[in-house]
Amino acid sequence: MKDYLICVKKISFILILLLTAACKGKVQQSYIDLSFPGLPDSLKTQHDNIKFLRWEESPILFSEENENETRSWISVCATRQLIRVFPNKGHRAEFNLSSVSKITGVNHFFLDMDLVSHYVHPYTLNFYNRLSAEDYVMRFTKSENDSSLGIMEFIRKKAVKPEDRLGHELAFFRQWKLSQLDLKKQNDIWQIRMESCSFSPMFFCPSLNPEYSEHPFSSEIPIWHSNAAPGWVNLDDLNVLGKFDGGNVVLIWDYQRRIWFQEMHGSLSQIINQAIRLREISGCEITLAISDAGPMSASIKSDERNILEFSEINKLEKELFIGAGYGYFPSQLGVYRYDDGINTPIDFVKSY
Repeated sequence: MKDYLICVKKISFILILLLTAACKGKVQQSYIDLSFPGLPDSLKTQHDNIKFLRWEESPILFSEENENETRSWISVCATRQLIRVFPNKGHRAEFNLSSVSKITGVNHFFLDMDLVSHYVHPYTLNFYNRLSAEDYVMRFTKSENDSSLGIMEFIRKKAVKPEDRLGHELAFFRQWKLSQLDLKKQNDIWQIRMESCSFSPMFFCPSLNPEYSEHPFSSEIPIWHSNAAPGWVNLDDLNVLGKFDGGNVVLIWDYQRRIWFQEMHGSLSQIINQAIRLREISGCEITLAISDAGPMSASIKSDERNILEFSEINKLEKELFIGAGYGYFPSQLGVYRYDDGINTPIDFVKSY
């Protein structure tokens, strides 16, 4: 119901703007909210009288604290976001770093790589090399004044520039397409096939359709559930979020030559249902992108001052090369400006 009201509000906002311009009988500059993924093509071509902005007080659309001290959250839909990166356990220890400020919390921990120290584990490099030209890569464009602050976006691997380097401008995410999952709808109820997780046999993970068993990463998606069973399970029965249930994911889709993404931390049911919803809204294939998993899929929130203490993160890590990641920069402007509806100028980052 909440999602429905949000969409109605956005569509009403667009209609009001267009009607206002029409009633005045002259060309007038309007403002369009780009966080709505179903923006009509007719609006996108009106660059002369429409200025493209996304107006948000926060990059987090919804956040909820749970009884078991976990947090479910979902971001706005975006083509780019302002983030802050933080280093791995070894780098933090070397430079005696106990916290990072001006960050909403942990969005994702990178898979054995670091955009601050630039460390990349050989296994991560091997995974990266398995990506096809059509797969997605996260690009990080840092601020001139603060190397830990910058713009994140997702691009096709074929769009990577020769000067872009993994661990510097690029971050790796494992990825699976929604259509590759073993999903079926029976009597209007979505069901998913679960298997014992290879990385932790006590838990269960969603499996891929057998025709995709030769997937370059694995035939299972590392979003675990502690109380499932092998075989077909009703998706809504997997709506549990906790230390051993659910995880972090980035949902990515290519809509009208723009690559959109939405990040979330939630239960397995929340994640798959949101991917299905986005597919229905956009008509696009949805990619589920995951960096680290298991205990390192925890979502740790910053305090009320937007300071993230590393003490909680340190409890999760066993190796010095893990634990690097990123989180959103808390929006203070309230506006993310788009110069032509596609490209976001990096200049506004300098004001921070």
